[in-house]
This record gives sequence, C-alpha cells and structure tokens, in this order.
Amino acid sequence: MLRKHILLSTFYFLLSISPVFAQTSSVYLESQFQSVAPDSEFQVSVLLDSPEPINALDLEIVYNPEILGFLGFDTSGSIIEVWQGGPGFIPPNLISLGGGLFKSFEGNGGLIVKLNFRALKSGEVKLNFEKVNGYLADGKGTEMVFAPNSYNFLINPESEFVKIVANPDLTPPVIEIKVTEEPVQNQKLLAYRTYDYESGVSYALARFKKWFVWGKWINAPNPIILPSGAWAVQLRT
Repeated sequence: MLRKHILLSTFYFLLSISPVFAQTSSVYLESQFQSVAPDSEFQVSVLLDSPEPINALDLEIVYNPEILGFLGFDTSGSIIEVWQGGPGFIPPNLISLGGGLFKSFEGNGGLIVKLNFRALKSGEVKLNFEKVNGYLADGKGTEMVFAPNSYNFLINPESEFVKIVANPDLTPPVIEIKVTEEPVQNQKLLAYRTYDYESGVSYALARFKKWFVWGKWINAPNPIILPSGAWAVQLRT
C-alpha cells in the first residue's frame, strides 16, 4: 500500500512539473491548387497563425522566376491596414510585404495578401520565405518567433488549366486620415488607413495644395510628411 502511494505521488509530481509548450506563431503559404498546366494563372495566399496579438509584419518571399511569373497583389480582405509603401516586388523574384495593423490580430488563418502568378513552363516550383519578422502588440515592439513554411507545387501539361477570375468591385475604397506630429524633428505627419473589401488597395498617391496651386501626385508612404505651407491634401488609390 505504501509503495502504491509513493508511485501515485511521484506520478502527480511529474505531471505538475511537465513543461507546457507554447503554440508557435506561423506564417505560411496556401493555394487551392497543387498542380497547374503551363500558362495558367493562379493565386497563393499568405496567411498568419498567432496565439498572441500582433500588429506589424515584415516578410520577404522568393521563387524561381524562370518557371513562375509574378502578376501582382490582391489585398482584399487583408488583416494589414497600413502598408509600408504598399506590397512590393523587386525584380526578378523578390516579393516584399511590410505593414501594420491598427487593431492587432490574434488567431488562425489571418489573410496577409494573395499573390497572383502565371505558370511559365513545366517544372517544380518552391516559394520560400527569405525574411519573417513580426512584432507583438505589447507596447514594446517585441519581436516574435515564427515558424515559416515553404510552398511546393508542380507545373505539369497534364494538369488543369486555370485562370484568375477577379471579383466584381462595386464599392469605392475607404480612406481615413489623421494628422499627427513627429516629436523629434517637430514635423507634421499625415497617417491614413485605406481599405477596399472587394478588390483591395495596393498603393496610394497624394498631392498637396500650397496657396492656390495643387502639386503633382506622388507615391504616399504611410505616414507621409506634410510639406511646409501645405493647407490641403488629396489622397487617391
């Protein structure tokens, strides 16, 4: 009886000190196709799983440009609300995704962006993450530890030929603007939030009015410095 009591006590003690493994945050690639025919157009979604609230991401993806052509971005439904200069493509094969969230994301299957590709010729394709940086919404910008995943699929003449069908865009994009001040250099900044749930927003342009004359349209990083003497601004996407 004493021996049984000791064994049970040891079992409960081991349970009490067993480590608890935290769920790993993950950025991954997903598509409805595992194989397509040459000249097909298809989408690959970039997704986020995170057990902790996150409010910023900085990602880079590479691929073989000899058998895969990049067509563009679809940001509709994205959790990213402020793109740092928009999703970017650096030829011949680097996709850059950097942005932030006003409302932090916590959960599974958060859509970052959809990438549009064309299958150029037969072969095996692999999309890899070159950079995976994320930051917690903890007021400190604590960097997260990610488990990135590559995506593999085939371009095969015997596979299905597919095309991307764009969703109808029935509503205009929404733009929200806020003027704030940068305390170090005492500059006024224009911060904005743009979103379009149907087609997404991949870029923004701005122009400023001084006296009675509008300036030229320029690419609008977020935030953008308000020029001295400007008293009106226009944004378009």
